Amino acid sequence: MKIRLHIFVFSLVFVVASYGADNSDTLENPGNTAILRNRVTALNHLAETHLNKSPEEAMNYAREALVLARGLNDVQGSLSATFNMAKIFLQAKNQDSARIYMQKTIELSKQSHNDTILAKALQNLGFICFKAGDMEQALQNYNNALELFRNLGDRYNTARTLKGIGRVYASTAKYDQALAFNLNALEIFEELGDSVNIAGTCVNLGGIFVYLKQYKNAIKYHTRAYELYARSGNTKMSSRCLANMGNVYISLNDTSKALKYYQKALETNKNPNDKQFQSYLTNNIGLVYEKQGKYRKALEYYRKALALKKQIGDKYAAAESYRNIGNLYIEFNDPDSAYYYVTQAENIAKEISAQELLKKCYKSLSKIYAAKGDYENFLDVFDKYTALKDSIFVEENAKQIAEMQTKYETEKKERENLLLKKDIEIGKARNQKLVMGIALLGLIIVLLMIIVFQVKKVHSQKRKLAEERNRNLREKLDFQNRELTSKALSLAKQNELNVEILNDLKVLSQSVRTEKEREILLSIVNKLKQYNRTGLWREFEVRFAGVHTGFYDHLGKRFPALSPNERKLCALLRLNMSSKDISAITFQSVRAVEVARYRLRKKLNLSTEDNLVAFLNKL
Repeated sequence: MKIRLHIFVFSLVFVVASYGADNSDTLENPGNTAILRNRVTALNHLAETHLNKSPEEAMNYAREALVLARGLNDVQGSLSATFNMAKIFLQAKNQDSARIYMQKTIELSKQSHNDTILAKALQNLGFICFKAGDMEQALQNYNNALELFRNLGDRYNTARTLKGIGRVYASTAKYDQALAFNLNALEIFEELGDSVNIAGTCVNLGGIFVYLKQYKNAIKYHTRAYELYARSGNTKMSSRCLANMGNVYISLNDTSKALKYYQKALETNKNPNDKQFQSYLTNNIGLVYEKQGKYRKALEYYRKALALKKQIGDKYAAAESYRNIGNLYIEFNDPDSAYYYVTQAENIAKEISAQELLKKCYKSLSKIYAAKGDYENFLDVFDKYTALKDSIFVEENAKQIAEMQTKYETEKKERENLLLKKDIEIGKARNQKLVMGIALLGLIIVLLMIIVFQVKKVHSQKRKLAEERNRNLREKLDFQNRELTSKALSLAKQNELNVEILNDLKVLSQSVRTEKEREILLSIVNKLKQYNRTGLWREFEVRFAGVHTGFYDHLGKRFPALSPNERKLCALLRLNMSSKDISAITFQSVRAVEVARYRLRKKLNLSTEDNLVAFLNKL
């Protein structure tokens, strides 16, 4: 082994020394060309060996190899150097440069018919696209790589690619596909005895089972991952597996076991510089104690989490800790201290423009003012909370709606310009033919045939125009339906907020000191109740009736026995809303909505083959 190493070093020195000599006739001399090709190979080898320990040196070697290989027209040398540069940029998290060089690697590997590097480049490009959020391209590259690795018989990279595809499906909430690909990858890693990748795949599977709410399986795979990482001495990953276990038990509302795993994760994490993860665990322990009603212990851990978050400069996380502490002081019936901490969170949220966090701060402040009996500030903050909540909801939908509207308007203008251009062309053609008809009386028969043709063409244009108008009307109706759906979901969220406020006010009314204050609160409660019962739905029905004129009249005439709730269900189904969305709007379970749909079908005399939504769309 030592002898071979000395031989390699000697060869490398020889190559470098040779390159330093006078090389004015290098390309003309076959012997010199061979020496330079060997230098390209040596430089690429140095780039690979320095990739992990010294990326800067690796980049220098790769660049020199690439320049020299291009001068020599050395396709294989250029391929290796380009691939090395792509990997260096990827390791440096320079995604744009990594993507450019990885695509160039793919081109060169196809030219040189190097399927091994082609498959690895496609695999890496799939990962780059995944990180960039381009899931369609990620899947395409991963699938192409998978086919090549299988043809090459490369089981290790086949499993890694399957794991990558599973990651893409999990990120797009296609959990069944994500589960299948990860299980396939796990089977291969187990055959290969690759404990590191077995552990990583088990972590992925544990997360997928949490989303599928199969908590028993989630615990099984997180436990296996923890055991593998612990056995290898990887305290960083084993502590994170313990935290994942805690999260599963939080989902199961088993706070005792969640606390046990969070505390064990904190003890296992041996890296004093890993303050981000430590603050996360400390905050979660505080959350568990708060859920258990142990507010003093919760306060202790929230304060520790706040100190850690300030050390690492995470303003958003620090603001969350301030708000958590403020909420605890509300429970302690200490509104002044609660006000101090929540306003600290509010100021940070404003500073970093964290709208969602600011909304939570306003909600906490409304509770503080209510506890103080300061109803003027309570209503002011509550208005801010409501406005911000509505604006956040609108912003989430506005971008998509705006893009659809812009696309619709652009296409409409393009169609109008095209039709106008065609009309002008038709007019010019008619004038030319008229002049020709007057001038060339001898060609009257030909003219008549041309006129007949033009008439047919005009009729065809009119038919197309009519079809275009109908399509525009359908697009307008679809757009209005989307607006109605967004409004319905917005009303549901507003209704949910009102219910929360009603519950808070009811609790508060039990603790006020004077009868006058109780009357004020009860008056607010009654107004909100009345608005919940009639106002919100009436507002939606007015909008719906404006879009779908005559729908309720036709429905009432044909099916007078329908109840008000069934009429509402018909309106929501007319918008092609899912049972899940209807459940959110009507505050019923999905099962209850399905039962209501079944009963509605019977009242409408529909068979099992009839489509309920299609039937309502025809009314």
